[in-house]
Amino acid sequence: DVKDPRNSKSVEVIETLRKYGVEVFAHDPLLTMEEVEQEFGDVNFVTNFKGSAPFDGIIFVVAHRAFASLAWSDLQALMTPSVVLVDVKGVYAQEAHKKASSESGLVYWSL
Repeated sequence: DVKDPRNSKSVEVIETLRKYGVEVFAHDPLLTMEEVEQEFGDVNFVTNFKGSAPFDGIIFVVAHRAFASLAWSDLQALMTPSVVLVDVKGVYAQEAHKKASSESGLVYWSL
């Protein structure tokens, strides 16, 4: 749980997704909207990501405790039926591997 985004790969991820025409929403429980705008530029920053759901894709770039503490049912409430979940740090690996299948519509990637 580090509040310093300077070494975060989130900026690169956001820029790459935008190049492909993806509408990106960002959430960081440790940063204010002003800090996000300063570091990431013009991005759809949501303070309450639950109010912006559902999402077609969710990328967890960092393993903040606020993300890791989300129950799987809370995470599912953020997803569309055919979601892509990218979990760089593998926070949800155990649960996602159980749920991911061609029938569930969940596509899960982790390092």
